Amino acid sequence: MLVPTAYVIQPYLEVGGVRFGMTPSEVEVAVGTATRISTNSMGERDEVRPGISVRFDRQTGRVAEIAIHKSERAIYRGIDLFSANDPLRFLAQDDPNPLESLGFVVFLGLGLALTGFHDNDESQKAITAFSAGRWDAVRPSMTPFSV
Repeated sequence: MLVPTAYVIQPYLEVGGVRFGMTPSEVEVAVGTATRISTNSMGERDEVRPGISVRFDRQTGRVAEIAIHKSERAIYRGIDLFSANDPLRFLAQDDPNPLESLGFVVFLGLGLALTGFHDNDESQKAITAFSAGRWDAVRPSMTPFSV
């Protein structure tokens, strides 16, 4: 049985050794070669590796988002968010003003977006860490989320 990798989240800094602002070659040195590389509908480079996906900003070409796959461990302040009793309430201790947008609960103060947790949809559970300013364009359409 494979043991899930523990990806430690340091808000707005890094996830498991992948730092925001890295180039694709720097990410490859840090965590190995991508198993799949594609371009999303926004023209951004997406790289998939076992356990994580890394998205690069279209303008800068640098890491803007890091998604942790639900088969892994997403560690924030020593707690695995995927197996925590109530990860939304836990995160709200550090960012008491979460917002909702496009099916995500967004913690702007922590640089984290979660989906599948607020509606208990196991198939949709995902945790994405994002760089500063990443959600600015949709912020006006966000609504407060009550934990």
